[in-house]
Amino acid sequence: MFSRNTRSLLGLGLAGRAGCRKAVIFTESRRTQQYLFDLLTTYGYAGELVMMNSANADPHSPTVYEEWVQRHASQEVVTSSRPVGVKAAIVEHFRDPGQLLLAFANRQPDEAWGKSWRVRV
Repeated sequence: MFSRNTRSLLGLGLAGRAGCRKAVIFTESRRTQQYLFDLLTTYGYAGELVMMNSANADPHSPTVYEEWVQRHASQEVVTSSRPVGVKAAIVEHFRDPGQLLLAFANRQPDEAWGKSWRVRV
């Protein structure tokens, strides 16, 4: 039914592993990103997932952003740039309640494939 990679992904068991509370999954396709989001939501990761891509036009990012704006309404972290605010909201959501960040890595043809990706939380 599922490929070996998909079975491994579904078996992450983040809650039951000591020291392993967060995971970042990069994909080069937004369709794959959405597929993984839907699949992991179905298999018990609802509320623990967050997606980041260049558009952040998925149904969940606006909710994450609006909650972030409400939490930080009186602080200077809320900018007039919505895309910047959405990214900040997503990173904060992953840092606090989120366990899985599904990131779309839109590589340009001239970028080196060996480039190192790091997310600091």
